[in-house]
Amino acid sequence: AHTRNVSVTGKELAAKDWAGTSDPYVQLAYSGASFRTRTIYNSLRPVWGETFVFPENPSLLARR
Repeated sequence: AHTRNVSVTGKELAAKDWAGTSDPYVQLAYSGASFRTRTIYNSLRPVWGETFVFPENPSLLARR
């Protein structure tokens, strides 16, 4: 398994709740596994800096 720090930023997201903001999160998929970031409440410009442990997949690593 590989540990990766993932930094994702959302910009100009659509306001989806009654207060004019959103509660965004990110779903990631890699080599048959799925991951989800934490929800950042009341934000249209969220920043996630999270660490995930991805399964090792030699065929994907060979593409580098």
